[in-house]
Amino acid sequence: MEIGPVGAAEISDAKTRTKHEVDILALAQRARPQSPRARIALLGKAKATLSPRGPADLDRLDRIRTLIGEQGHDVRDAKLALFSLHGFDRNLQAAAAARRDVLLVGLSHLYGS
Repeated sequence: MEIGPVGAAEISDAKTRTKHEVDILALAQRARPQSPRARIALLGKAKATLSPRGPADLDRLDRIRTLIGEQGHDVRDAKLALFSLHGFDRNLQAAAAARRDVLLVGLSHLYGS
């Protein structure tokens, strides 16, 4: 799937009475931005924390994808991307390796080192 328009979003979660920030929300290239229903290509969270990202970060993105789907948007092919300055813990790496819809992006990926 090719990426189209990219932006950020805030998704309401009525069940937990919270809002989730999505740092990167990319529509599929052929999606119609003016349409009330979109085809989501990628959902991402970027953090500059001092500790590696863990499975809870992936769980949060899974929840956000579910919420967006419940709003009627097409999330069937949406990839989940986690960006981190300080890497990813072993449990998250194992979870990501077992799935085809998860991207872990560290500094080495961004800068090729």
